[in-house]
Amino acid sequence: NSFWYDESESVLTAIPPNQICSVLYKENYPSVFYKIFVYYWSHLGFGEYVLRLASVIFGVFCIAMIYALTARLFNKSIGLISTFLLSFSPFHIYYSQELRMYTLISFLSLLCIYFLIRALREGRVIFYSGYVICNSLNIYTHPATFILFLCEILFFVLSLKKYRNETKRWLWANLSIVVFLIPWLATVLRLSSLLIMKDPRYF
Repeated sequence: NSFWYDESESVLTAIPPNQICSVLYKENYPSVFYKIFVYYWSHLGFGEYVLRLASVIFGVFCIAMIYALTARLFNKSIGLISTFLLSFSPFHIYYSQELRMYTLISFLSLLCIYFLIRALREGRVIFYSGYVICNSLNIYTHPATFILFLCEILFFVLSLKKYRNETKRWLWANLSIVVFLIPWLATVLRLSSLLIMKDPRYF
């Protein structure tokens, strides 16, 4: 099928990195990272097949990532079952064929959890760095992923007794994420206030 409205919007609003400030200023919930990604990916071509291929690739990465995560959390058998279920998930198959950010979000979200678990269990800087980078990119891809970030914080609080020795490193990692999100948070708060006040500049 040809692109529908949202897919066309992904292409038409793609931006080079030097326009980040413009998007942050204009959009209420800017998906900056995805727009930059589509901008560079579109250099490969503007056909439906080429542009949608990015979602296919991230969809495949998700299958590999969910095995890596669940096998580490539980065991290899659970990892294989999880992989099988995701591979045949109608939602995952559908969104892996659509030029939108959903499979990218799924992949980044799995990476966020994977890095968090390994960071807390092993205390290595490389995993904390991955946790910071993936969460930051995820939130700059779609605002709904901020909920995942809050859930990760809740997970640590509930597991504080088990991971108490990692408290200092965990706090620094989350502080780093908040610092990276300052432009995004400022944009959301500014434009949300205009919406609440029904300011004509917003409409």
